[in-house]
Amino acid sequence: MLANAKQVREALKKFDDYKQLTGANQVDVRILRENIDYEIFRLEELRDPEWNPLVYNQSWPTVFISWSRVISIRGKAHSKSAPADGRNSERD
Repeated sequence: MLANAKQVREALKKFDDYKQLTGANQVDVRILRENIDYEIFRLEELRDPEWNPLVYNQSWPTVFISWSRVISIRGKAHSKSAPADGRNSERD
């Protein structure tokens, strides 16, 4: 990942002269460059995998969000505010 980030940063050097780009593209290149620089900083300096065990458990927010949606949908299907006809037909 670090090598890829450095490669992208190197490729972005051809856009160092912002005057050749339109206004929107200038902003895009600056945002991309800042994100790449942060990624390099994160990998070289912060080194999360060396000290942060949560790095290895990145899927839990997705699982939690998916499960909470299931619970929410089930709660709406069986709530008292649902029409009586709808509740009875689901159980039959």
